[in-house]
Amino acid sequence: MPFRAVVLGIGMLGLAANAAALSPDDMGQLRDKALTILANNSLDTAIAKMKKPQAGLMNMDGPGLHTWAFKASGEVIWDHSGQTTPGMNISSLTAPDGEALVDKVKTEVRNDDGRMIWEGVVPHPVTGEMKPAHLACASFAAKKYMCVMAWP
Repeated sequence: MPFRAVVLGIGMLGLAANAAALSPDDMGQLRDKALTILANNSLDTAIAKMKKPQAGLMNMDGPGLHTWAFKASGEVIWDHSGQTTPGMNISSLTAPDGEALVDKVKTEVRNDDGRMIWEGVVPHPVTGEMKPAHLACASFAAKKYMCVMAWP
């Protein structure tokens, strides 16, 4: 099952971090919050800040909320779910629709607002429950992409 490998490989608001459900609008706001943290800090500082509970971007036990990022080449920059490590190459992994994961995120960011719902076999990174995952992604810096991901 290719996507299980993706999530096992990447699975990567104070507004709604502790809520049982996150809407697509919530995900967009969380993405914007993460982008603000990235814009106002060095990369290492931003990564550390986004992982802190007070940032509202982490809730692995509830909705599996976390951030992750990769370079356009597919090299992981960070994954707060802990399911991949920096430097890991995810360019050969696929999204639930069979499209290359890296290409899908880049396309959705360019053509839309980066918000996606991945239907089907998307396991929650902590519980393993199979249900749709919501993502809100954006580009940052040169040829880098960041996503906020959760299972509402």
